[in-house]
Amino acid sequence: MADEPVFQVEDYQGHRITLTRRTFENHLRYRPEIAEYVEEAKQTLQDPDVTVTIESGGKWYYKAGLGRGRFRQTYLGVLVYDRGQNEGVVATIMLSRRLSEGIIEVRRWPVF
Repeated sequence: MADEPVFQVEDYQGHRITLTRRTFENHLRYRPEIAEYVEEAKQTLQDPDVTVTIESGGKWYYKAGLGRGRFRQTYLGVLVYDRGQNEGVVATIMLSRRLSEGIIEVRRWPVF
């Protein structure tokens, strides 16, 4: 079933965040490397180094030091949109060398 969860996890603020199978499979076509980072995505939501609230209302959760191989010095980024009632849905997962622009909250200085 397309809307079944790949995972549901409680983020660092106590919100229940869901990654659906449909979202995950759609993004695998463009970013096949994320298939190896599902557990790391959960870890990023639970204990991000940095969060960035963007203009569209989404929130990026970033964690450094989780990448491997050619992604070694990148942030793992997970974009979440709020559904209300302390719930959110993952819109995308990616590995990036840069943070998105927006309102930044540093929880700890990321070190590669």
